[in-house]
Amino acid sequence: MHNIWAKLPYKSYAVSGHDTTSFLQGQLTQDVNQISENHCQYGAFCSHKGRMFGVFLLNKLNDTFYLRIIESSEQPVVNRLKMFVLRAKVTFEALSDTHIGCDKAMAAAFCEAQGITLPTADFEAITQDGLSICALPKHFYEIRLSADSPLAHWFDQTHPDQENTPAVNALRLAGGHFNIQPDGIEKWLPQQTPLDNWGSINYQKGCYVGQEIIARNKYLGQVKKGFAVATIDAPLTLAVNATIQHEGRDIGQIIETQIIGAQTICLGLMPFDRMQTTLTIEGQPAVFHRIQDDV
Repeated sequence: MHNIWAKLPYKSYAVSGHDTTSFLQGQLTQDVNQISENHCQYGAFCSHKGRMFGVFLLNKLNDTFYLRIIESSEQPVVNRLKMFVLRAKVTFEALSDTHIGCDKAMAAAFCEAQGITLPTADFEAITQDGLSICALPKHFYEIRLSADSPLAHWFDQTHPDQENTPAVNALRLAGGHFNIQPDGIEKWLPQQTPLDNWGSINYQKGCYVGQEIIARNKYLGQVKKGFAVATIDAPLTLAVNATIQHEGRDIGQIIETQIIGAQTICLGLMPFDRMQTTLTIEGQPAVFHRIQDDV
């Protein structure tokens, strides 16, 4: 499918103040000094044990950072992040923005209509007042529109027939763009996700929450499982944490799924050495591929 879009259940915060850069640098896995009007990036917020509370998509305009997170986990994750502000001069402002997910063709149509050059490189961004466009890996795009922007209803008004939430979620999952729902908080290591391959974990910037464990996992090779994607040729309604099996033995779990037509896109966690082999989910064969693999 092409020319598809959907509203995403995300929440954004504008984070500003004299100490914002140093504060975020000490909390998130990414190097926030690399974030700019033209460059976005994911960043994980972790526990001291190196497990993720949540994952943000960050972009920046002037001295303000914009942090996007899945709405269902917004309160516990953002409230915990705020606990570490202490006396730092940092302010969090909750926004009522609209978040759009779409494919490259729809993003190109939006940019052409606004006279904007489409960002195409991974994590290339355009950030303006009331607007951000982020080009993410595997040709997935996110567009944030402020509630008071004249463009807030552009997609509804100009392309109502192309709104397709299942197709957009399938595209998102196929690209590895995961969310951490409340029942996934503190379950996964950032290196088990695509974040490391995407440059969302920095090992040179110095201390941040969980940094010691995260670095140890990296350099001692202690991460044996990772996220992977499979397309199953059957429409399966699968629960989160449903088991993935190999020869009758449980070896992994489902993270998120999306039925699209007669197929199911599955994001799962499993041993690296079982990827690219035939596994089963509720009796259906499934071959999982690492996120960075082109399949």
